[in-house]
Amino acid sequence: MAVRGMVWAGGGADVSKPEGYGKTMEALVSSWRGAFAAAGKGDIPFFLLQSASHGDKHPAPVESAWAAIRNAQMGLADTLPDVFVENRNFQT
Repeated sequence: MAVRGMVWAGGGADVSKPEGYGKTMEALVSSWRGAFAAAGKGDIPFFLLQSASHGDKHPAPVESAWAAIRNAQMGLADTLPDVFVENRNFQT
């Protein structure tokens, strides 16, 4: 089986403590890349899926734990190689 990348759709379990999400995800990416390094795939790309439709709707921007999670995901994409963020609004 060939693995060409990882897709992570997460963050919900961390919404009660979003300040640690970035470090946790950085460790996850590092750990999985380390595990795949033996197979020559240590540079495997990660795609983080954001869901923008969680939480109450507000007419103006407000602070929220979901926003902090999304910001941490964007920070990972800015600092780690081959980490990408895709934003999808799954609201119907």
